[in-house]
Amino acid sequence: MLYQQPILNLANGTIDRCELLLRLPDGRGTMITPDAFLPVAERFGLMLQIDTWVVQEAIRFVAA
Repeated sequence: MLYQQPILNLANGTIDRCELLLRLPDGRGTMITPDAFLPVAERFGLMLQIDTWVVQEAIRFVAA
């Protein structure tokens, strides 16, 4: 899942952008952070699929 995190502009106190954070739902209502699942994804050669999904979802998010 991608989560939007606002970024505060300290110069003027406004939120004028955001970053998207990747999380993996564990099926029990909690989220697994990338530091826990990305090394496993790298080991099993899944990073290209994850990167592709993230880019596609980010584009959909911006388009919406």
